[in-house]
Amino acid sequence: MPLANVDSPNGFALLRSGGQRAPVRRRRVVAAGRADPLMVGDAYSLDASGQASLAGGTDVAVTTVRGVVEGIILAPIAASPEGPVSQDYIPAADAGAIIGIEDLDAEFVAQITTIAAANIGMNVDLTNATASSVVLRQSRQELDGAVLDAADREFRVIELLDKPADNALGANARVVVKMRHVLA
Repeated sequence: MPLANVDSPNGFALLRSGGQRAPVRRRRVVAAGRADPLMVGDAYSLDASGQASLAGGTDVAVTTVRGVVEGIILAPIAASPEGPVSQDYIPAADAGAIIGIEDLDAEFVAQITTIAAANIGMNVDLTNATASSVVLRQSRQELDGAVLDAADREFRVIELLDKPADNALGANARVVVKMRHVLA
């Protein structure tokens, strides 16, 4: 019998790419002056100027998910005479750049607040109920299982992640999802 699912949202992790090819990746600029940090595993949107911000966060009114942050690009920091410095995330208010996965065929693993067998195949939105962990440098985004329908939502639930020892239907389940609205 599986144990109860642990409530530990960690954003989105790439599970499978688009078949026999690597997923589409794009470099995106991150504007200075944002209210939310960007972590690896965060879903992001583009603002009016085409710069990345946390999807569903404070800075972007439109929550259309454009991609998932896969990496942070090295950035020159004036206080560092050695040149580019590695960052684990882009702090709120700092500028930078990310590498994002923007591929409708890519499949990700994420936690959903709750799900039943009848909800597999439904569309879901993000919830940013838990703020990213700056200390752990970790995304805390998850999917909102209370808002399910077949209409205009950001992700489609493909299946329950096949880990029967520690993943079951119900609260805090891990599911496999695809993005629905990536634009060219």
